Amino acid sequence: MSADRQISQTSLLNIVVEGLEHLSDPGGLALLVFWAGPGGGKTTFLTALKGMCSDVVLLGPWEVRTTSSDTLVQEIPAAVERAPGGKKRLLLLDDLGELLRRDEGEPFFELEREVVCPILERGDTLIVATSHAPLIQWREYDVRIRMKNMPIPPLTREEVAIWAELRQMDPQRVFALSLGYPQILAWLQRQPDLSQDQVDRRIVERFLSTLPEESRRLAEVASLFPAFDLASLRCALSAEEDSESFYGKYLERIQALIRSGLVFWDVETVGAYRFRVGVVRRLLARSFLHRHPEESIQIHRRAAAYYQREALRYAYLDRVLVSALYHTAHAYRTESPGGVCLQWVKDTLYRWKGANWDAVLRAWRTGAGDPEVVEELRDLLGAIVMRQITQLLLKAAAQAGTVIEEQVQEVW
Repeated sequence: MSADRQISQTSLLNIVVEGLEHLSDPGGLALLVFWAGPGGGKTTFLTALKGMCSDVVLLGPWEVRTTSSDTLVQEIPAAVERAPGGKKRLLLLDDLGELLRRDEGEPFFELEREVVCPILERGDTLIVATSHAPLIQWREYDVRIRMKNMPIPPLTREEVAIWAELRQMDPQRVFALSLGYPQILAWLQRQPDLSQDQVDRRIVERFLSTLPEESRRLAEVASLFPAFDLASLRCALSAEEDSESFYGKYLERIQALIRSGLVFWDVETVGAYRFRVGVVRRLLARSFLHRHPEESIQIHRRAAAYYQREALRYAYLDRVLVSALYHTAHAYRTESPGGVCLQWVKDTLYRWKGANWDAVLRAWRTGAGDPEVVEELRDLLGAIVMRQITQLLLKAAAQAGTVIEEQVQEVW
């Protein structure tokens, strides 16, 4: 299991406690933004935080979605000034990113200017905010260097087991249905007998109901991809339109997904579009597979063929290897996915002599930046095949003389 996938929500709470301890340090963090998708546990996280920090002055939380920006600018500084001295302050803002959706984001920048900057100068108040996506739009340098974005992860298998046992529910069934996603756990708490089909349909409704019909269809198909671009979509969908009309049409649909917060362009890791929250992608993909099994297999087979061809160009191997193995594993999930993937790596390895092995191994270890992909590959291929593929890649890297020892030790 990827170490990233094992980060617990308790660990995030401890980050806040540590931030309070070092608040007065020169250059210490003064603004922490915890982000998650819809139903990802943002408000629950703030509630848990309030219960942990009893020795500080708690201010808020302010629910930004239901509060006018003028009210925020007036109330927050006043509350900070009224707070008793001698103790550190913890200021809570729920769904801060909502301000970016108003009046072209101007309320967000006003809050930064009139509220956040003065509070940072005080040195006695830690701001903790939640958002549906990382907040990187800050204009002020002092804010950018003293803030940090962190995702709120789904609950680990161990955390789900504790949650389920407290409610006398089957931990394995609960984790299988929810993958640790807080929204699904909330559904199960209210209706413990929900079936897989009912959960799948609620997932689609929860995440895609506000999208136009064509973008909604695209989101379901795209959830089958760890990362995607227009070329891979066109191949997987066997589109008959000429490339210009296809690209124009699908760019508009992708823009709708970006505006909804579902996907973004990941220029650093894969140079392609990907879902912002890996477990949401995985839940949508599972729903699509259950409802459209034959179509899912066909899409995966076409995508596997596309990415296997792309992987023949070693210069781009770090950007396509994970997708090639992921789609191949899904395409043969009912047969022998481990054997097929292992044989493909053996047959193709000789073509990768000039690859950037540090980058390739990093991509393989991290699921190209998505811990949920690592989880899926381990489930599909099995731990033995995962290790065998890893050893093949390590051997090729060692022969190329480019892999550093630390990188080798980090790979499974």
